[in-house]
Amino acid sequence: MDDSMFDRLIASEVVKNHMPVNTIIALESAEEGLEYIFSSMDNPSAIPDIILLDIKMPKVDGFEFLERFEKFPPSVKVLSTIYMLSSSIDPYDINKALKSKYVHDFIEKPLTKEKIEKLLPKL
Repeated sequence: MDDSMFDRLIASEVVKNHMPVNTIIALESAEEGLEYIFSSMDNPSAIPDIILLDIKMPKVDGFEFLERFEKFPPSVKVLSTIYMLSSSIDPYDINKALKSKYVHDFIEKPLTKEKIEKLLPKL
């Protein structure tokens, strides 16, 4: 989820070209992501395996997404691995992201082949 169309396009292309994925869902906002997960709760195979989450988005930022994600049932939360993908280099943002029990790692934008390759062993 990223409010920048350009960043969504880059991330989608890098993931498509360097990871074994069937479907990429590139959403503009955290609200759309939460709605998508909520509407997919009866169809667990539709819930994303990996979520790339930007921190800075209008209305609902990445941290608020995580607060709302917390309210989903455990059976839903275990289906997704969340990575913060952000241009923020603020140590506060990075530490806050990494302290979340749902964030598996922090990735600085832009997403690259090398950054994807570092993630693959963790998946």
